[in-house]
Amino acid sequence: MNLRNTLLRISGAIQVLEEELAKEDHSAQDGIGRLEEIPKSEPVTE
Repeated sequence: MNLRNTLLRISGAIQVLEEELAKEDHSAQDGIGRLEEIPKSEPVTE
């Protein structure tokens, strides 16, 4: 069960990173080029 929880956490972290990268790519296409503060994700509770 511990391995399953670890894999779910990793999967969730990958999803968040993919979403952030997609936002970053979109911003670059718009030519904004400014740094934005990344919102803190909620901690995963078991």
